[in-house]
Amino acid sequence: MKRDPYISILLCLTLLMSLSSPVVASDRDSSAASPALSKKTMTVRVGSSKVLTMKNTSYKVTWSIKSGKSYVKLTNKKKKKVTVVGKAKGTAVVKGVIKYPSGTKKTYTCKVKVKAEQWECPICGFMNTSHYCSNCGYERPTDDGDDTEATATPAASATPTATPAPTADTMAEALSNRVIVMQINSIFYYSLQLYANAGATAFYNGVSNGTIKSFNMGPVGEEEKIAYLTTGLTTYVSSSRYVEKGDVFLYGSYGLKLATTTHETGAYPTRIGRINQNLDTLDRALSQNVDGKTIVEFKLYV
Repeated sequence: MKRDPYISILLCLTLLMSLSSPVVASDRDSSAASPALSKKTMTVRVGSSKVLTMKNTSYKVTWSIKSGKSYVKLTNKKKKKVTVVGKAKGTAVVKGVIKYPSGTKKTYTCKVKVKAEQWECPICGFMNTSHYCSNCGYERPTDDGDDTEATATPAASATPTATPAPTADTMAEALSNRVIVMQINSIFYYSLQLYANAGATAFYNGVSNGTIKSFNMGPVGEEEKIAYLTTGLTTYVSSSRYVEKGDVFLYGSYGLKLATTTHETGAYPTRIGRINQNLDTLDRALSQNVDGKTIVEFKLYV
């Protein structure tokens, strides 16, 4: 059968058009799963960093900060990951954009919360973010930087100056009118006059409601006795580390100490109270123990 020449020409043109037409690339990734960020929300601390990754894609991701440029910065931008660094406390949004061959763009975002940097308390070792230690109340030390003003070194004195003995005024805060009865080894009784601070108030409340009652205090060297509370108390750290014989004070929030000598303790204490009478019998009271343990009881003064 003779073929129609017009049909042959039409077939040839159709074939030529199909060969010359551009191939439209697919926006689909090779992965069966849809692209997604490794985290939708992220928390970093000032000065620290975390890596954000785009999963399930073979295309390049363009990374940028959508909002909060004052709080974060982006480093080590790679094809599918970026490092987020905390600059200041606040909230930011990081975005990753995938541009497909067709020209279509898809945006993915991650909310970043930046927390204040931590500091280690030099007194108790607790990690903190606030200005005062959450465990012992110690104020955060100031950093020694290059902008610190230099001070002249005082000339050496020909005659050494004796260090003055600590006094009640330099060693402690003001005493209150509250008094607790302190009984040692069921034999010796003392009046413990409390200080006027938040720690002493918390201690008084504990004795009043019965949560602070009796302790078996063990030795800490030859200068202190210690027992540990089951519930931490509010701290009010003193500016001096000196304690007097007969002082009761906190070590951190949980350590309850009794000074058996006047000395400089290893940490800034929260002063609870001071034995204000019959102090000359304290050594004899503490010697009445078993295996170095001292039973100390606290009662309200009636």
